Amino acid sequence: MEVKRAHIFLKVDQKGPGWTDEQVAEAFDCTVQTGQNVRRRLVTLGFEAALKKRPHPNRRAKRL
Repeated sequence: MEVKRAHIFLKVDQKGPGWTDEQVAEAFDCTVQTGQNVRRRLVTLGFEAALKKRPHPNRRAKRL
């Protein structure tokens, strides 16, 4: 997933291709909402935080 987010970062870069969320959704087989979320997290949290998966507080640990 980190690789997919990194590819999205490169495509939505304003100094680069500057793709729209619709173009990202079509190219990476995801929803438009995913493109919007990745873009928003990049702007608000910064590159490193946006690249990593966000922890879910209510999710239980997997049993082995």
